[in-house]
Amino acid sequence: MPSTKYYAYLQTFQVKRLERDYKYLLAEPQYHGLAQFFLEDMYGPYDFHARDTQARRLHQFIHLAPGLSIEDIEVTLDLLNLTVRLDQQVADWLEHNNFTIPFTEAQYEEAYYRVNSFEPRVRQIELINESLRRVHRLSKISLLGAALNNTKTFAKLMGMGELHRFLRRGYHALLPVQDLKPFLTEVTHTELDRLKRIYRLM
Repeated sequence: MPSTKYYAYLQTFQVKRLERDYKYLLAEPQYHGLAQFFLEDMYGPYDFHARDTQARRLHQFIHLAPGLSIEDIEVTLDLLNLTVRLDQQVADWLEHNNFTIPFTEAQYEEAYYRVNSFEPRVRQIELINESLRRVHRLSKISLLGAALNNTKTFAKLMGMGELHRFLRRGYHALLPVQDLKPFLTEVTHTELDRLKRIYRLM
């Protein structure tokens, strides 16, 4: 897992940015838990083994979780792996260009622009949408909650502890959500507008 002080500080910096930009969602009872999940887990510093290594383990876990599919797992893996890679690029650029910690938001956005990852960032937003939609669907399967709680140890032994934690926290965060669409629309528009502004497309 990336361990430089720049990467670690970047995680803290981004969570504060998200808390600021989505404070109204945090204040909304229906979305409070989901907003916390979005801030802490979807942008969190996760690390996974190579996708093909984890893929070989999927069939040993899927049958223990009612309603969970290989596609659900793969979307989550894609999102978390992509997030780690993109954040590491920003952290590396800041370090290699001798920006000091704490860096400013202007410096952070400069790094965001200089690493030239517009298309992957768009893909990240798409994966956030798809992952949340899938977890929201799973949250309506009552037996899945018990299954996720009962398989924590197994998932850890199989080297899928962080992925299991992500699904478990997402399941509980989305339980109170009746209408996911307004949340996804707000996040998508906010993040795309920010991305286009940084890349000087608006």
